[in-house]
Amino acid sequence: MKANLELVVDELVSNAVRHATPPFELHLFHLDGVIRGQVGDSNALPQINTDPDQWGSYGLRIITNTTTRWGTIPLQTGKQVWFELHMS
Repeated sequence: MKANLELVVDELVSNAVRHATPPFELHLFHLDGVIRGQVGDSNALPQINTDPDQWGSYGLRIITNTTTRWGTIPLQTGKQVWFELHMS
């Protein structure tokens, strides 16, 4: 599960750095065996690319397949992507 956490955080943070402008925010919380993470940036809400290729666009599939659940929250100046991962 630690590897899944690292993969999800890496994917969300690297996408923020790659596609948005600063500031970026990362918050991680641990409560009752569940890690909740939140990554905020100035970019628009993410959308699953239905035609990924060798250059990428697998990010949300990775998030979907490695987390318990995830979602987005629109903000006044961007968005926040959150996820939960059961660590048991």
